[in-house]
Amino acid sequence: VPEQGRVAFVDGLNPDPCKFEGFLSKCDAHLERIKVKRVEKPTPRRGAALVRVRASAINAHDWEDMMFAKMKHFRLGLDLAGTVEAVGEGCSWQPGDEVWGTGFDETDADYVVIRCGMLGRKPANLTFAEAATLPISGTTALGAIWRANIPWRPAAGQPGPTVLVLGGAGGSGSVGVQIAKAFGASKVITTCSPSNFDFVKGLGADQVIDYHTSNWWEVLGEHSVDFIYDCVMQKGTGVNAYKVLRDGGSYVALLPDSLAPAEVAMSRPAVKQQFYLNLMEKSTKNLDVLRQWVEEGKLKPTLDSAYSLDDIQEAFRHAIGRHVAGKVVLRMDG
Repeated sequence: VPEQGRVAFVDGLNPDPCKFEGFLSKCDAHLERIKVKRVEKPTPRRGAALVRVRASAINAHDWEDMMFAKMKHFRLGLDLAGTVEAVGEGCSWQPGDEVWGTGFDETDADYVVIRCGMLGRKPANLTFAEAATLPISGTTALGAIWRANIPWRPAAGQPGPTVLVLGGAGGSGSVGVQIAKAFGASKVITTCSPSNFDFVKGLGADQVIDYHTSNWWEVLGEHSVDFIYDCVMQKGTGVNAYKVLRDGGSYVALLPDSLAPAEVAMSRPAVKQQFYLNLMEKSTKNLDVLRQWVEEGKLKPTLDSAYSLDDIQEAFRHAIGRHVAGKVVLRMDG
């Protein structure tokens, strides 16, 4: 009998209508579509490695796929941390190597075949569960900040840029706060609930705004921010971003719906905005940048909670509550 492993997948089309909060839905009908089954262990192809996954993490992308994908049956998972079990021809990894990395909607599983160039050596000072929180959020923040095209290394005696991270307590935002600091921001501002103030300050946030009681674009002065990293992605955010960004500043959003309309953008051509989809930054090179920061203590994993893969429905229910501090992780060993 061939060796088998578990995989998580979504079964059935989107059961509309559903109540939406932002772009997330809390319908239990969606959660019931998430299933776990056993399949034959895959074989690595050329240029790829078979990884025994020890932990994966839940991302907003997983839930977005459930809302809008037209496929009736598809797998879940982007982040992973685990151990190389076998490699295909042309892959430099070795069986037994502890790795972290990213896949394409497939890592919520006991075994997965991943292109070797999308894996990096796991930070030695992290557990598998901790390591699984960082690959997607870390490489996304890294790519977004690189694309901001602002002076991260100012002239001698001048302060670094002021950065606003929207949604600093979430999986992406909590990493964005830390990477902005690692890049050289002199001031990092973020938004979150009061219950997470201490959490984001511990990551390096200098100023925290309670989004329940205050509008950040009213709290912050006009033209006072150099870069906005939007991990909340609400419609209309881009318009407000232009109010607080300095000339030469940049607004980067993880969904296009929150960008400012063309007339607003044209009114201030010295300010740039863009929607950033992380397709090219998920590489060994960039994972190694993150690993160095982790091992130097500049970047901490943000693990909210961990669930067994068999409890994936409950893990999703917790993750989409929008009150997590960091990432919700799935552990394959229970």
